[in-house]
Amino acid sequence: MDSLVHNISSQIVYLNGYAAPDSVRNIDVGYWYANTVGRSLNKLMSPKILETAFYTTLQEFPIFVGYIQADAHRRVYVDVNSEALNMPVYADTSSDLDYLTLCKAGFNIHKLPADPRGENRILTYPRLSVVDQNPAYFHVLRLRDNTGILVYANIPHCFVDGYGFTLFMERWMEILNQMQQPQANASTEQPLS
Repeated sequence: MDSLVHNISSQIVYLNGYAAPDSVRNIDVGYWYANTVGRSLNKLMSPKILETAFYTTLQEFPIFVGYIQADAHRRVYVDVNSEALNMPVYADTSSDLDYLTLCKAGFNIHKLPADPRGENRILTYPRLSVVDQNPAYFHVLRLRDNTGILVYANIPHCFVDGYGFTLFMERWMEILNQMQQPQANASTEQPLS
């Protein structure tokens, strides 16, 4: 996270007339990943490497660390202040559910077996809105027996649209893959002549 703090420049991003109304909406998005390499001792998407890749990706998407504001003319903008970053909430937790159970339920949380405590078995997260100090929320949920993970996000629509968020997720996973395979990256480098 230190490199994030040092690599973000202050900037103001004004929203156009089409994006401003979306500043009051949040997007809920979840990406499921199955563990296809087996239940090795190494956790699928190592928590430390996944979080490091997340903060590295934020450097390329600085709007995620900004504050939603309005000026005297009621124009909405995102203020990215390099001296006071508005860090997204990031959580990494475990679940008693496994990937196969979720698959059988069609990834529909309403079709999952009831939790004996009566709680939501998938996610427990704060409901966020644009008035919160940290309007973006990311939750990594690790499934039982290392069978897979869910990467869930609740973000203000004014930060990105669906396409922009897909680009963010693709870049996050790309950086993660690069970090998990340092030997492969080193072998593909061309020597200087």
